[in-house]
Amino acid sequence: MGQIGVDSQLKKGLTFWLELPLQTIEVKPKTKARDIIFADCASRKALVVDDELINREVATVYLQRCGFLVDEGFWWFRLSKTVKS
Repeated sequence: MGQIGVDSQLKKGLTFWLELPLQTIEVKPKTKARDIIFADCASRKALVVDDELINREVATVYLQRCGFLVDEGFWWFRLSKTVKS
């Protein structure tokens, strides 16, 4: 059981206090969804293919932040070379 109390001094004010018998527990850090989804993606390869430069750049940056090794393809000629290697 805990205790609740108050200490009072005239013209100085009140102090309320509370004591609870709590157990110490280990708190695990929150797991981010990104950590679960991309946990096994470090050093994996991804090929980003799009004819719009901005689309390739956005996808490339996102995948790199997730740990992928990224290559980009934008013409069939480059894509066929990339896939073969």
